[in-house]
Amino acid sequence: MQALREFATALIGVGRAAHHRQIVVIAGKHDWCLEQADLLLEQSQLATIAWLGDRPPTAAITPLNIGRTQLVLGKEIDALVVDAWDGFDPDAFGATIGAVHGGGLVLLLAPPLAKWPDYADPATDRIATYPYTRRQLTGRYLKRLVRVIRSSTHALVLEPNQPLPRVAAPTLAQSGTVVASSRTLPTPDQQRAIAAIERCARGHRHRPVVLTSDRGRGKSAALGIAAARLLRAGYTQIIVTAPSLASAATVFTHARCLMPDAHAARGYLSDGRGRLEFMAPDALLRRPQAAELLLVDEAAAISTAILSALLGRYARIVFASTVHGYEGTGRGFALRFRQVLDRHTPDWREYWLETPIRWAADDPAERFAFQALLLNALPAPQAALVDATAGRCQLERLDRDVLVDDEPTLSELFGLLVLAHYRTTPGDLRQLLDAPGLSVWVLRDQRHIAAAALVIDEGGFPPALARAIWLGLRRPQGHLVAQSLAAHAGLAQAPTLHGRRVLRIAVHPACRRRGLGTRLLGGIFGDARGHGIDYLAAAFGVTNELLGFWTRFGMQIVRLGNHREASSGNCSAIVLRALSQTGEQFIKAAAARFADRLPALLNEPLRDLDPALALTLLQQFERPGAPAPEEWDDLLAFGFGRRQYMDTLPALQRLTHYALTDPRLTAALSRSEQLTLLARTLQRREWSELAGYLAVPGRRQVVAALRTSVRRLALISTEPQVRHRARELLQAR
Repeated sequence: MQALREFATALIGVGRAAHHRQIVVIAGKHDWCLEQADLLLEQSQLATIAWLGDRPPTAAITPLNIGRTQLVLGKEIDALVVDAWDGFDPDAFGATIGAVHGGGLVLLLAPPLAKWPDYADPATDRIATYPYTRRQLTGRYLKRLVRVIRSSTHALVLEPNQPLPRVAAPTLAQSGTVVASSRTLPTPDQQRAIAAIERCARGHRHRPVVLTSDRGRGKSAALGIAAARLLRAGYTQIIVTAPSLASAATVFTHARCLMPDAHAARGYLSDGRGRLEFMAPDALLRRPQAAELLLVDEAAAISTAILSALLGRYARIVFASTVHGYEGTGRGFALRFRQVLDRHTPDWREYWLETPIRWAADDPAERFAFQALLLNALPAPQAALVDATAGRCQLERLDRDVLVDDEPTLSELFGLLVLAHYRTTPGDLRQLLDAPGLSVWVLRDQRHIAAAALVIDEGGFPPALARAIWLGLRRPQGHLVAQSLAAHAGLAQAPTLHGRRVLRIAVHPACRRRGLGTRLLGGIFGDARGHGIDYLAAAFGVTNELLGFWTRFGMQIVRLGNHREASSGNCSAIVLRALSQTGEQFIKAAAARFADRLPALLNEPLRDLDPALALTLLQQFERPGAPAPEEWDDLLAFGFGRRQYMDTLPALQRLTHYALTDPRLTAALSRSEQLTLLARTLQRREWSELAGYLAVPGRRQVVAALRTSVRRLALISTEPQVRHRARELLQAR
């Protein structure tokens, strides 16, 4: 006991002297772990403690449920205890560890390290898809984590009947480090960032600022300080957007420090003259608000499509992005969004914040988290893949039992997935290694990974359970496509079929546009043929580009979600390609059902869908029937006379659907005329919005444009009688 107390005293003393966070892994039986943690916390005399688990040793410590880690975002705590006996959740660990300030303590309680990989971890319930349970999952992820702990020079390990680890004294350089915090003046990095934000607000339009750094460098604080200064200087409306309100909490905390008398509410701060207000990214696009400055925090976790749309709508905008983040990666953000900035706002400026504000450089907890969560994973170097081609690359299905022990390959693989997808999180590494029914496919060139895909098996439910899913009575874990098609698209057969879904696919930036993605999918498709699979599937946030990629591979869209995803700003699409006769019949019926429903969906839930994308969707299916003779009567009276728009609407809807799925008729209209016809008659968009498409003053001119489109279509109709009547009416005008 005395030795442990002395260890705790030395640990905290060294941490405070260096302004470092110390991390201690306590591995053993649960009661022993709790006892050691209690003694360490008591001796350390730390006040603010977050306990990530269900059973803290004293009632004075409030447990923090894994699903509520957002409660510590934007706050500083003295200590974090992660009780892995209640489950080790990589995302929760990554989210909460950043709240511990320098001089604080991180305790990780775990089963005995030799046995931990075999432990039925409660956190794996998230990836234990039906019919698997946590006890049936592999422990590959924990095997790697144990290896990292054993080899780490940053984590101290306490185990029963083992000597206490030695606490190294801080170096002179470390003990002399000057560190800023939320209670002191901004660091020089922050001061430069704040000045850049103020110049963005006051200077020339369309010169956005991008702030990037690792976590804990004060980007969000800089946003808040700059916002408060601008409001005090007379600015009236500044908007903050982020993946969630919790993600933007630090912005409001630091703004309020400079405006203590301002009225504050959740996501709102106002001094009576100006205000700082939070709006979610998707809401900001649906209901644009005027603002003198837009601040985008954690931009890496927001899709490039949304960021691009915001860039087009706001003249003064600041993006802040974390490079090694727990809810998205700044490396992929930098790669994808830099091209957008160069194209649309070439005078943009980037600032890198190096100096930590909550802890000193070379922080042990940060170094350990980078290794344990693979936050520092990097894809293959650009130069290694400049000559990679689809024909030259080798297709390979990786053995995950081998992969977990091959750290260079695992890092290169995960680094590529991180780079390619804006929402990759630490938890995705666990899914990659442990999820049941998942396989990893890669294309290698000279042993480097040029492309990768994660594929997971779905479906195969017994009839009784499939019917319960279709009725909305059951929703077993996983099986996204099978369950979505049953519960939302009404396809009762879907859960009984065997599907193979492409969960992720990524091609290295050095070798894109060379057919590697298609080659990889071809290999996956060919392998599935011999395994009793009915269809290959993919689900993704739909854009014209992505839909084009999947349809070129022979995939057929069969469902589109009714709502935009908040993170991507896009509706989720499901595409399928048949692998069996049963699958072919099912896809044909599913596509026909979706084609029948699409016009009605565009009229209501998909009214806000990009008209260009809506047009692409319509053109995926066979042309519907032509307008009936009595409908042509209405159309001719509208096009060549003064028949009112609303009196002609049903016939206009029929003509729009018919004409825009016929290449010859579509070619008779300009692109703006095509989109206006679709957006008004099928999507029922506002007249003012349509006037913008056509660059005309208002409704009267839009109606005139619709009449012109109808006349053109009537004059080239495939029906001779319609063409004849149209010519007569044209001559009589």
